Amino acid sequence: MSDWDEIELGVFCKLQGGYAFKSNDFVDEGIPVVKIKNIQNRIATLEGSQCYPENLPLNKLEKFKLYNGDVLIAMTGAGSVGRVGRLICDDDSFGLLNQRVGRFDVNEENLNLNFLYYTLTQPRYQEALFMAGSGSGQPNLSPSQIESFKINLPPLSEQKAIAHILGKLDDKIELNRQMNQTLEAMAQALFKSWFVDFDPVLDNALAAGNEIPDELQAMAEKRQLVPHSKKLLSKNPDLAAKFPSSFVFNETLGKWIPEGWEVKSLGDISDKVFSGGTPSTQNPEYWNGEFNWFSSGETRDSFIISTEKFITQKGIDNSSTKLAIKGDILIASAGQGNTRGQTSYNCINTYVNQSVVIVRGIEGIKQWLFFNLKDRYEEMRGISDSHSIRGSLTTQILKGMKVIIPNNKEIIKVFDKLSIDSISKITTNKREVETLTQLRDRLLPELISGRLRVNENYN
Repeated sequence: MSDWDEIELGVFCKLQGGYAFKSNDFVDEGIPVVKIKNIQNRIATLEGSQCYPENLPLNKLEKFKLYNGDVLIAMTGAGSVGRVGRLICDDDSFGLLNQRVGRFDVNEENLNLNFLYYTLTQPRYQEALFMAGSGSGQPNLSPSQIESFKINLPPLSEQKAIAHILGKLDDKIELNRQMNQTLEAMAQALFKSWFVDFDPVLDNALAAGNEIPDELQAMAEKRQLVPHSKKLLSKNPDLAAKFPSSFVFNETLGKWIPEGWEVKSLGDISDKVFSGGTPSTQNPEYWNGEFNWFSSGETRDSFIISTEKFITQKGIDNSSTKLAIKGDILIASAGQGNTRGQTSYNCINTYVNQSVVIVRGIEGIKQWLFFNLKDRYEEMRGISDSHSIRGSLTTQILKGMKVIIPNNKEIIKVFDKLSIDSISKITTNKREVETLTQLRDRLLPELISGRLRVNENYN
């Protein structure tokens, strides 16, 4: 590292602060505005953003435009100050920078932006930035504080080589994540088409000249058929014929459902519905063992291949925790923010805490049941609020949920076969992401510190 200089960021980098938008500036659709909440897990996205109207002039906002690859930092907020993320969006998209979010503008002749990103996302820099911003009652970082941070700076060619190696790993990680999002979305769209919107039933009814109930007419006219569903049914007329061609009114639900399909309670089509428990956190003998232990916050992932914490056999023996097996459905019964009602498909054996309900579907409908419940997040939030003072999803509430189930189980069997294939690909991709992430995180400090040197011409 003898040829590396230690510099303050401000020598080759300036921090661009965001624009002070007013609350009445925002609309539902328009140009996304990137706020602190958009920076999570080293990534910044435009998803879930409030928007600025597209039809208003942007002259005063030109310098606040954000593009794919921009590196951002949260400048305020308990638990978020100092958080760094790289914006990922389509190349033809852009966002706008909100106040208290900063963008790093670098002198590209001396400092590579991606090298800076990897430097600042190291745990030691993240901790230092967080501590620097947490020195007062309101966590806050100023541009001058950030620009005064010192980093070790190799020659530009070596910066680019380091960023290239780490970037290739990140590219593959992101590609796998995007593939998984697509696979999950396709499976969920197929479920909704067949079992919520009843598209094949509407098709059969129209083909047979059967009357469609008035309540379903608008849906029939406006529906947009899922391409892979339409293709699958057109190639398999026998499968399409297994769907009914008419509807009946169900008094229990107060809605029209396909003729012959049944309405059952979740408890009726489950082998078991139960919750878990937590070993005493005061006893170290119960923790950091060999057994997976799953908490409600981890339901943010749709498919579970690992857990954040582990417990020992003593922890199992001295608590009410329960074992969830492969194929079980895990539902957050309580939790902060948006957690309650989140639903995951379990791909491992893991013990769970008391804020997780395990639904063990009967054999042959497990994947179908997962996508059914995954699609009913808002419904679960609503019924838990109306039936429980604390807004928790009890096992009894869940057992009582109504499920519309086809009488011809061949339909479910076909869906399960398709979804199992998707889940298998998703879990393979997730395991590869875990491996690549571990590799990147091991290489990162070694490369950034100079302990591991790279050929400057490697790119």
